Amino acid sequence: RELPAFPTRRSSDLLRVALIESMACKRPVVATNVGGIPEIMTEGCGVLVSPRDALALSQAINQLIADQGLRDKLANKAYLRVIGSLTWDKIAQQTENAYATAVA
Repeated sequence: RELPAFPTRRSSDLLRVALIESMACKRPVVATNVGGIPEIMTEGCGVLVSPRDALALSQAINQLIADQGLRDKLANKAYLRVIGSLTWDKIAQQTENAYATAVA
């Protein structure tokens, strides 16, 4: 299994889609705490590190490499997060609800 890591200095729409796709494929994810990433990776769905903290990033990746149980736990929780809240149908419904609330 590959270990996706998303060491970025900024958040982009493509990065968020790649993050969700990795989670949907039951991959453990290490990402930087920027933009909308913390909203996607809720507690236990992966490892968030501070932006521009290369040491924290390398430690998180090494921890996952060394701990199969942790990789499996994070990957499964991330998958459940995606199928429970991050499918396109659910995102569309959340967007529609937000617009309905805004214009009410």
